[in-house]
Amino acid sequence: MLAELVQAARHYRLSPEESAWIARIEQERTRLERSDHVLRTPRSLFSLDPADGVVLERTVGEFCRTSSKPKQAATLLFALVRLLRPERVLEMGTAVGISAAYQGAALCLNGGGRLITVEGSPASVEVARDVVDRLSLSDTVESRIGLFDKVVPEVLADGGPGYVFIDGEHAEKATLRHFELVEPHLLPPGIVVFDDVGWSDEMKRAWSRLRQDERVVESTDAYGMGLCVYR
Repeated sequence: MLAELVQAARHYRLSPEESAWIARIEQERTRLERSDHVLRTPRSLFSLDPADGVVLERTVGEFCRTSSKPKQAATLLFALVRLLRPERVLEMGTAVGISAAYQGAALCLNGGGRLITVEGSPASVEVARDVVDRLSLSDTVESRIGLFDKVVPEVLADGGPGYVFIDGEHAEKATLRHFELVEPHLLPPGIVVFDDVGWSDEMKRAWSRLRQDERVVESTDAYGMGLCVYR
C-alpha cells in the first residue's frame, strides 16, 4: 500500500487549479527568501533555563532557505494529503509555514479537513501565520505556539490525526519521544512522515528504530523523509 501510495504521490499529475495553488505558495517562498527581517527567539523557550539569556537570531530569508521543504518534497506532501484525504492533520515544526501551506492547500482542495501546526518560536509563528493569511488558508490551518511535549497533548485531546508530519528537533531521542506523543492517538490511515531521516547519524539511528517498530505495517522513504503506516 505505502509503496504504491508514494509512487502515486511522486508522479501525481497536478490539475490547473492545483498548479495555481502551488505557484501562489512558491511566490510566498520567494518573498520570504528575500526578507532580511530578523527573527529573535530567546533560547530559554527551548532550554527551559530562566538564566539562559541567549537570544537566537536569523533572518527570515535564511530560515526559509534552510528550514523549509524544497518544492519537490513539499509537493509530495501536498499529493499525499490529496490522495489520503485525512480529516485531521498534525504538523510538528512550522518554521515559516511553507509546508503547512502546501498541506493546507491540499486540504482546502479536498473540500474539508483541518491542519494544526505546532512551533516553539513565537517569531516564526508570526511569519507563518502571515503566510497562511496571505494565502487565505486561515480557516484550514491553525498555528499553535509552544513546546511539543506540552502543546501536542492538548491538540490530541480534541481528536486524533490520520496523518502527521514530524519536522522538529532533529535528534534521535527527541524524534522518538515526539512520535510516542502521537502514536496512541493515530486514526486511519495512520500515516506519519518523519523529516530529514538522513540528517545525521542520530537521525539515521532514529529512522532505523522507527522502521523496526512492531507497530509499523509498512515503511519507506522519499526525498529525505521517512514514511510509516501504523496499525
